[in-house]
Amino acid sequence: MLDRNLNAITLDDIDRLVNDRVTEGLHLDYKADVNLGTEDGKSELLDDLVAFANSAGGDLIIGVGEETNSEGKRTEFPAKPTGIVIENTDKFKLRIEDLLRDSVEPRLVGVAYQFLQMHDGKFIAIIRIPKSFAFHLIRKGKNFRCTARNHVGKYQLDAAQIREGFLSGETSLQRMRLFRQERIARIVAGEAPIKVEDIGKIVLHMLPLQGFLGTKESISDFGRSQRLLKGPFSTLANDIHNLDGRLSYSRGCEQGVIAYCQAFRNGALESVETGLGGVSKDQGVLYFNAQIDGYIVNGVHRLLQYLKAIGVSEPIYVGISIVGAKGYRIIQPHTFGQNALDREVVVLPETELTSSDLNHQQLAHELQPTTDILYQAFGFEHSFNYAQSGNYLHDLGQDYVQDRR
Repeated sequence: MLDRNLNAITLDDIDRLVNDRVTEGLHLDYKADVNLGTEDGKSELLDDLVAFANSAGGDLIIGVGEETNSEGKRTEFPAKPTGIVIENTDKFKLRIEDLLRDSVEPRLVGVAYQFLQMHDGKFIAIIRIPKSFAFHLIRKGKNFRCTARNHVGKYQLDAAQIREGFLSGETSLQRMRLFRQERIARIVAGEAPIKVEDIGKIVLHMLPLQGFLGTKESISDFGRSQRLLKGPFSTLANDIHNLDGRLSYSRGCEQGVIAYCQAFRNGALESVETGLGGVSKDQGVLYFNAQIDGYIVNGVHRLLQYLKAIGVSEPIYVGISIVGAKGYRIIQPHTFGQNALDREVVVLPETELTSSDLNHQQLAHELQPTTDILYQAFGFEHSFNYAQSGNYLHDLGQDYVQDRR
């Protein structure tokens, strides 16, 4: 795999691969051309893409073939780039996406593309496939096959290897959920990475599955990347390195900080916020803002953009929890809602996001089933902030909550 953000790769990087004679391997494959007009061409491309997903992920470079030796046999070294003819890159991408959607189970997500135009008008197409948390099969009619990849190239798996692959996918999900459970338990026990005000907290966990695959990969260059993270709700003006990665936090006092966001080395994020609630001065009622789901949408959107900027792949699971808010209500005009929350900790089901390129309304739609459960915890049938069309009724993408200090 090219060790660069996909969008930053140029023709110079391709020339460097050729000049340095970088061979194919676990993370890299060269392909002189692809023929999407024949069944054999489609099958070969599917084998290549699924093999990367079922192994360690990598880059398929189309338009760069392999050198041949004196006997006419292909070597693993890249030949001079020839490029391929692509009349419309969007349509080319769509054909591949349609092929993956119709032929791969479960769905392969997080595939990304870069097209580099050469001087003669031809293109080099780079397809980046992340290592998947699931194990993927290629379907053709009633038959299935499965491919993977090693340092020599791709190969077809037998029944025992397929069974082992499916079990490893389940283990990744279990690791992710155990991580979230442990982090919530630490927050409840007062063992957060920094002291937080002892009032009702909204907790967001952003959990990319690539961080729970059992590898030792970690996010590099935390010092540079962390500056992109300003906080999902409150402005986080301070940041420090710690054992888990990097911690950003708001101003605080003796009682603790209003909010923090912990970036872990595996790409996971933990955000804790106390600024979305308050106490009614005249009635002494503890409450959360009526549009708390809108604040959550905005916060998740900001965190998604951060993860995208540092190169974290989908799918990403969003975990929403409430800690220390027993007795809180959701405030509405002229009322404090139906019921007070009857427990100290509410852990909502995770929401799977297969794209980081969602606008605020699209993200609100994805999160609505979960935030409806949140409002049900306060006695409502569902969130009252959505129109019948499914659109969120209020403005999204607004600034941070007002700093109470």
